[in-house]
Amino acid sequence: MQIDSESKLQQVPERRRVWKALVLAVLLIVLVIAVFWAAGEMIFRHGAAPLPEGADSGQVSSLRLRNLDGEFEVVAIDVGRAQGMRPTLDLGISFWAQLADFEITLLGPGGNVMWQEDFSARMAQVSAPKISFEATARGQWRLILSGRAKNLMLSVAWEIEE
Repeated sequence: MQIDSESKLQQVPERRRVWKALVLAVLLIVLVIAVFWAAGEMIFRHGAAPLPEGADSGQVSSLRLRNLDGEFEVVAIDVGRAQGMRPTLDLGISFWAQLADFEITLLGPGGNVMWQEDFSARMAQVSAPKISFEATARGQWRLILSGRAKNLMLSVAWEIEE
């Protein structure tokens, strides 16, 4: 009988240690999540949208979206064409997002997809390489963002070289 009571007494401190470790692990996980959430909010509220390559020489459009769920037209670029000339459209894109799962599409004047890129990231800053297109079609080229994002800061720089 005495052995049973001693083993029960030894099990109680062991259980307490397990519960304490479990509670501390849960608190640590909650703390890490809270820190990442707070960091994302601070960057979104006080940070500047990252500028893409070529931002110093062309036109820049920047935006902040708290929540994106669907489709959003980022910019419409009017491309004219001088007689006998074929202008080049240079495009640079950068963004910072707390959560990003979206697609960026460049549509030509006829609605044709000229370029498309998928992005999926968490707490990331991305700067896509500069892309160039021969703007053979005259008219409005549109950059469309579609998908989901949270706390997104996006900058687009473009230049039309004739």
